Amino acid sequence: MNVGNPARGGDVTGAMQSYELPPYRQDHRYEATLAGWTPSSLAFRIHLVNADRCGLPSSYAFELVDDRGRRYPFSAAGPIQESTAQGHLGARLHDDSVEGAFAIAVGADTRFVVLQIRPVADRGCTAVDFRWDFQAAEPRPGAIGAVGSGPAALRSFRADGESFLKSD
Repeated sequence: MNVGNPARGGDVTGAMQSYELPPYRQDHRYEATLAGWTPSSLAFRIHLVNADRCGLPSSYAFELVDDRGRRYPFSAAGPIQESTAQGHLGARLHDDSVEGAFAIAVGADTRFVVLQIRPVADRGCTAVDFRWDFQAAEPRPGAIGAVGSGPAALRSFRADGESFLKSD
């Protein structure tokens, strides 16, 4: 997802991406929102919707990797927000969110960051990468988010819901 570089005045707040995995996409959703920036950190909201342990933030390690390969651990800002939802054929889903930050100083020359979500114990859970490419200028006006079905399919949407970018 292309966003303005925050060190150059770009507003990254609210840049959200979502991966929905088949066969029942509404039952297997991973979302990450770049919620804020300071000169020394990037704040994120991570939202997981999935069955069993794969819907629990405690089943994953969250790490941010910058364009130079440096890795930054996630520091939660508070408790996990837990809830449940009803999925396909009545399946009970975890619908949990966690907010926190990575202690990364994004500079004017930083080209991108990748949020890596990796299962820590259950190999049946999905590993997901979310990438934000920092542009010198602001992205197209109205760009607010992306949804897709994995790294190969990414769509960005304007506030009115109309798609303006699709890459497969």
